[in-house]
Amino acid sequence: MSKDAVMWFTLVAVAALVEFVLAPIVLYGPFPSATDILIDLGDFRSWKIIALIVMYLVSSVLFILSAFKLRRVFSSLA
Repeated sequence: MSKDAVMWFTLVAVAALVEFVLAPIVLYGPFPSATDILIDLGDFRSWKIIALIVMYLVSSVLFILSAFKLRRVFSSLA
């Protein structure tokens, strides 16, 4: 596997870790309750919800870019 593919796999893994594991812990503490998140969802001006939306958008762009890049890497291997 090329260094380029390893870099993209690492980038996707870090983005997924930040999006699904670290973001809720940083914003809501180690054991976030669903009610805290739902209360914040009612107020879209809350900085926590804005931060979550921005993190999800950034990681979604990374996933899309990595999918195109990895498709190109794997098609060159075939």
